Amino acid sequence: MPDPTLEAALDELYGCDPSDFVAVRKRLAAALGADGEKEAAKELRAARRPSTSAWALNQLARLRPDVVSELLDQSASLVAAQTRALSGKPDALRAAIQAHRTALTTATDAALAMLGTRSNDAFRAEIVSTLRAASTDEEVGRQLRAGRLVREASSSGFPDATGLTLVAEPPRPTARSTPKRATPPIEVAHADATRTRGLDERKEREREAPRQAARVATRAARREVAAAERETTRARTRIERLEHELEAAQRELESALARTVRARSAVDRVSPGP
Repeated sequence: MPDPTLEAALDELYGCDPSDFVAVRKRLAAALGADGEKEAAKELRAARRPSTSAWALNQLARLRPDVVSELLDQSASLVAAQTRALSGKPDALRAAIQAHRTALTTATDAALAMLGTRSNDAFRAEIVSTLRAASTDEEVGRQLRAGRLVREASSSGFPDATGLTLVAEPPRPTARSTPKRATPPIEVAHADATRTRGLDERKEREREAPRQAARVATRAARREVAAAERETTRARTRIERLEHELEAAQRELESALARTVRARSAVDRVSPGP
């Protein structure tokens, strides 16, 4: 049975920002050791810091567990539909493919949102790869659901479910023709998968084009914002400097006026009368 104290410490550790991971791990391990939990402290010290993409997925599991559950549920449904299709019952395979693809896209976008301004195409690729692995690898799925991923993962299973298609029904012979040998289902499936994959790749490129343009525009806008903020900072610094100079000048003027008054008083005291 898992140690609840250790589990709580691991939950806190993998919920923190990667930049704070080492410090939090040291603090939690010290607390466990002080409480006499020597083995738990040792195990906690061995915990590895997650990569940025793994951290984003861990946050997704904590903050949006419904999105993770939907992906894993659709993955299980897709596996079941694939099994039925291979056994000659391709009734719901296409719907399962589409449902899994939708869940994958939703989970990817939600995980990228966890990164905020750190989001980029490289992290997107790592997140998609790990989510695909979680769809077919039970251990990766368990780590994802627990929010304790350490590194991105990959899978040789259904990467985007695009290779899974309905098996075409063999042509039926007619009374006036000699029946032809039906194409083996696996060959039909492979041909269909190739065509489907090509169409999906083209559609993905078409969908990616406006997203890429938006990313370029966003980066340009952020550069403009940064430049404007730098200019604002410089202007504020100049204003503060001028204000200090004005205050100093006012003090000098007041001092000079005071000296003038004192000097005139002295002159009046020593001057002979009329």
